[in-house]
Amino acid sequence: GRSLEVVHTINPPSFVFPSTMDVIDTNFDEAMALFEHIIQTKCDFVAFDTELTGLDCAPKPPLFLAPTNDRYQFLCKYSGDFQISQFGLCTFFFEPEHDRYLIHPFNFYVFPTPVQQGNDKDRRFMCQASSMKFLASYKFDFNKWLYHGVPYTSRAASTTNMSTPSTASSSSSSSSSSSSSSSSQTPTTPRSQAPIILKDIDINFLNDIWKLVEEGLAHNVPIITPKCNSFQRRIVFQEAPERYPDMYVESLDDPSNPSNRTLRAMQFHPCTPEEKVAKQAEKDKRAQAELDKSAGFRRVIDLLIATKKPLVGHNMLLDVMHTYSHFVGTMPPTLDLFKEQLCKTFGPIIDTKYLSSKHTSVQGLFPQGTGLSAAFNSVCNPTFFAQTPTIHATGMFSGYTSLVDGAEARFHEAGYDAYTTGVLFLRMAHHIRDSNPSTDSPIKTSPRRKKAKAPLPHGTNVTDAILFPYINRIPIVRSDAVIYTQGEDEVPDRTNIIYVHDFPESVSTTDLIEYYRQFCNSPSSGSTSQTFPVVSWIDNHSAFVTLDADPTSPGATGEKADVWAQIFAPSARFKAMPFASFAAASRTPRPQASETPARPVSTTIINFNSPAPDPAPTTTTTTKPKDRRDRDSNEEDPSHKKRSKFKKRQ
Repeated sequence: GRSLEVVHTINPPSFVFPSTMDVIDTNFDEAMALFEHIIQTKCDFVAFDTELTGLDCAPKPPLFLAPTNDRYQFLCKYSGDFQISQFGLCTFFFEPEHDRYLIHPFNFYVFPTPVQQGNDKDRRFMCQASSMKFLASYKFDFNKWLYHGVPYTSRAASTTNMSTPSTASSSSSSSSSSSSSSSSQTPTTPRSQAPIILKDIDINFLNDIWKLVEEGLAHNVPIITPKCNSFQRRIVFQEAPERYPDMYVESLDDPSNPSNRTLRAMQFHPCTPEEKVAKQAEKDKRAQAELDKSAGFRRVIDLLIATKKPLVGHNMLLDVMHTYSHFVGTMPPTLDLFKEQLCKTFGPIIDTKYLSSKHTSVQGLFPQGTGLSAAFNSVCNPTFFAQTPTIHATGMFSGYTSLVDGAEARFHEAGYDAYTTGVLFLRMAHHIRDSNPSTDSPIKTSPRRKKAKAPLPHGTNVTDAILFPYINRIPIVRSDAVIYTQGEDEVPDRTNIIYVHDFPESVSTTDLIEYYRQFCNSPSSGSTSQTFPVVSWIDNHSAFVTLDADPTSPGATGEKADVWAQIFAPSARFKAMPFASFAAASRTPRPQASETPARPVSTTIINFNSPAPDPAPTTTTTTKPKDRRDRDSNEEDPSHKKRSKFKKRQ
């Protein structure tokens, strides 16, 4: 096998590379220009990851087997108020002439743009104590985040700000003059766009302004008013076009304090209609530039949306939901609408958590589980993944690749997690390809080494028939259900789940694992497939236990059948029943695959040139993560000999 090889080359002269992979407000423009160049010229897919200020604030999460739409509603309600603190991106590009993958990782610190004026509301977000402490334990730089995080505004806020001038101008008899004037103000709310009914005090103020204008015209001097507040400027912009149709009015910044946009003077310019149009065009250009600048990090997301690059994540539902709510728009009210919006907004989605736990070619190759760190360590072991692609990093972008085989891995840094997610996907994809050599694949091959196939080539082919059934499927956090964004969700196979109940509160996760391990298939010496049983708690006295086979299957014969019969025997240590019996007893509603009728698969979003896929792979179960970013690790920690009530309920 070949290990990851870091190749250093000379930076191209047309771009100045960042001195670090960390991107903050001071080097964002430089990094953005480079990122845009990479996306458009040398990118087959993008791996991404987020770090958050919290996961959920609910006193109790929904039941492990709750319907998918209920779980979506829960995540929208209890997860949407947290903030993205880091956004990691890593681009991957296959270079067949060199038989390697070119990568560019970026680690963005992200902080919302503070609003200090007008009617806009400052963004408020929540922090979860355990999550903040978790970030601190991984040396997260809170000062860098707060002082130098890349600002951003959402698409919804930008749309509101952009539409304000035209809305204001519609209430005026001179669209160009009024639009120009309004665009220089603080954006106003829809309520304030209606014509203002003037009071006596307002009329007296306007008369003073008109007197000043007349004096300026009479003496041919610049007409500049005293500083006015936003309401006074608003009524001037409203009334001036009718009284002075040949005048152009604009607000002026205070040279000594440009950030003070509350009190500002106004200037009246005598001009022709042509000059008005020219001045308005120039003002619109400046306003658009300010709008683009205020978009900040959202420009990165807009670029991913525009290019529809395939996105690779690990247990990525929360990452996708937060990305959508922060940078795209308000979360849709139902899961079905959310799936529809995902298809319209982003390119193909690949979840490495789903791929690693569902594809038969790699299911047995993760001895420590399919959490990101454990899975990455597994694919870096040439014993299991012999055909390893070479990773090529340039300049400072090699900072992560130098940590691949070392003890200084930087897990839970978003950029590093994005990098490891992409490598995890590549190594699994190559292993799957080499395990299925007979498949007629449209994927390009390397001219130097026949086995060096790019699973995501530049062009219309997203992937080949081997990986086709695994595209656009996202596992739901703390559940065995899977979202399929282009059709009906998977119906989980729960024949291997048993309901264990009425046990003492002192029973721990380890107690259940140790007892039910005897009913799972014992791995042979050197095997790496032992990931069962999996425990998912309901309350302090009951839980679901997932085995690696159906304990009620008639195919079980001989000695194994006798062992399985002991699970439900009255003399067994724990009371248990098959999941089917549990559902029939109506202790909880049997979850449905989808709350609404399935939509036809969209053919306009992704152009697959691959053969029709086999039916979706059989699903297995997951369980509640044990800490913040091990939301991507659904296996319970067997080292926990005792467990608090809080952990039980989760």
